[in-house]
Amino acid sequence: MLNRKFKAMKNYRFGYFIILAALLLFGSCKPDQYELGSLLQKEDLVFTVTPHEEEPNMIILNSNNPGAAPFWETPLGRSTKPNDTVKIAFPGSYEFQFSAMCGGGIVKADPLTIEIDEPNFDYIKDPMWVLLSGGVGHEKTWYLDLDAEGVSRYFLGPLYFAGMDMTYDYECKEDGEDCWSWDPDYAGNSWLMEQADFGSMTFSLRGSADVQVTHLTLGGVVENGSYNLDSDTKQLMMYDAGILHDPGRDGEVSNWGNIRIMSITEDAMQLAVHRNLSDEGDALLVYNFISQKYYDEWIPEETGDPDIEVDLGGGNADDALATTKTKVWALDAESPFDWATLTGELMNDWQNVGSYPDWAGYRAEHQDFVGNCTIKYFGTGDVIFTDGDGTITAGTYSTDNTTNIITFESARPSFAIGDWQVATTTEENQWRIVKTVTVDGEVTEMWMGSRDPEAPQYTVFHFVAQEL
Repeated sequence: MLNRKFKAMKNYRFGYFIILAALLLFGSCKPDQYELGSLLQKEDLVFTVTPHEEEPNMIILNSNNPGAAPFWETPLGRSTKPNDTVKIAFPGSYEFQFSAMCGGGIVKADPLTIEIDEPNFDYIKDPMWVLLSGGVGHEKTWYLDLDAEGVSRYFLGPLYFAGMDMTYDYECKEDGEDCWSWDPDYAGNSWLMEQADFGSMTFSLRGSADVQVTHLTLGGVVENGSYNLDSDTKQLMMYDAGILHDPGRDGEVSNWGNIRIMSITEDAMQLAVHRNLSDEGDALLVYNFISQKYYDEWIPEETGDPDIEVDLGGGNADDALATTKTKVWALDAESPFDWATLTGELMNDWQNVGSYPDWAGYRAEHQDFVGNCTIKYFGTGDVIFTDGDGTITAGTYSTDNTTNIITFESARPSFAIGDWQVATTTEENQWRIVKTVTVDGEVTEMWMGSRDPEAPQYTVFHFVAQEL
C-alpha cells in the first residue's frame, strides 16, 4: 500500500503541474477558433515527427495548432514546446505521442513509431556523460553522502543550500541577484535529516539512457525511468524517476527530475532541485552524492583525539601540580571518579556520593578510605603516593605542558575506589589533565585520567588541592 501511495502522489504532482502549465497557455487560445466546450478532433491535429535528412538520429518535432497547447511525449521525456528536437543515441524503435489542449479539453493523436538503425554516440560522448554514467555500455551507481551511521565521506554533509541564480561550480548567473550558498556540516547540523541508508541511484548507457532509483527511506519504492543530459546548460532531466532525497523534504519540490548539476567529478557530484513548495521560499536544495567506487574504497582519516582546553590559571601543568613548591592533591570523597568526552566534558552529573548509581559501586562506607588517598607533588619532580590505609610509595614525575600529560617513574598510583574502580594510570604510567576548576587564578580541583583504549572517552579521577 505504501508503494502505491507514493507513486500516486508522484503522478498526481506531476500531472497537476503539466495541466497547470497548459492552463496558463489557454490565455493564447483564440475564442473565434475554439470556444469553451469545443473539442479538437484527432484528424484536426497538425504536427510532424521527422528524422533529419542528414542526421537520422535527430528527430524534428513540429506542431501547428493555433490556440492549442502542445504536449509531446518522447523517448527522452516530455515537452510543451511547439517545435523541438530529440537526439537519440541508440538504435531501436521509439514511440512519439502528440497531444493538444485547449478550452474543450485534451485530444491525443495516434502514436508514431520511428526506427533508428544506427547508433550516434556523438550525442553522449561529452565527458559529463561519462562522469555521470561511466560511458557507453556502462552504468554507474551513486549514493547520497550520508549513511546509517551518520557518516559523510566526501562532503561536509548530504545537503547544501543555494540561491536560485547559482549555477555550475557555484557561479552566479550574469546579472543574477539571488546568489548565496550555505554548506552546513552534518556533525553540527544533524537536524538536516535523519541518518539512514537512503538507497541508490544508477545511471546506465547500456542500450539506452536509463536510470533506476531505489528510495529506501520512501517506502522502498524503486523507480525505473530515463534521463537526458544537456552538458552545455548543465541540466539533467530524469523522467519517471527523481533523485534520492530525504523524506522530510519530499513535499517541498514539485519536480524531483528537473535537476541542475552544480558539480561533478569521478567520485562525487552535486545535484540541485528547485524548492518551490516550502514556506521558507524558493531556493536550490543541493544534494551531495558519491560514487559506489568511492563509497566502497573510502578509508576514514586518522584524525586523532581533539585537543582539550584546560584552564590552568594562566600557568602550565607544572605550576598547577606543584606551583614551584610542594602541593598535595587528595581524591575527592564526594565524587572521586567519572567519565569524560574527548573534549573534556564530564559525562555524568555525580556531585556527591548519593548520586552514584548502584552499578558504580561507590557508597558512603568508602568515603573515609578514598578521602585519605593523596598525591604530593614537589617542584623538584619528586612525587609521593599515599593510599587510603596509609601506604606510601615514592617516585618521580614529569609533565608535557603542551598536552598536559603527566608521566610517572619508579612508582604508579593505584587507589581503590569502592567495589571495583581503581584510580591508576595507563600502561605508559601516564595521566592526562582533562578538566580543572580555578578560583582567583589558582587551580583548586583537577580531573586526571586515561583514554579508554576502545570507547571514545576518558576515565577520570577527581582530585582536590589541600592546604599545606
